[in-house]
Amino acid sequence: MENRENSVLARLASFQEKEAIFKTKEGRKYFWPIKDLPEDLKIGDEIRLSLSTAKTAEEEREKIAKEVLNQLLK
Repeated sequence: MENRENSVLARLASFQEKEAIFKTKEGRKYFWPIKDLPEDLKIGDEIRLSLSTAKTAEEEREKIAKEVLNQLLK
């Protein structure tokens, strides 16, 4: 359901002050505020970081809603 072209897999590598540091297999680093992370996230967990505009996010929500509705009506 998710557009994988605008996303990247990364692992939580460490925490540094108020930021979490995520690393990809290619060695890229991404920093994210700890306060905005799920509480159960721990070092070593793999996540998918994705980028979307408000428009594409709304389109994705609508697509998911339609798919769920179609499954329920089957």
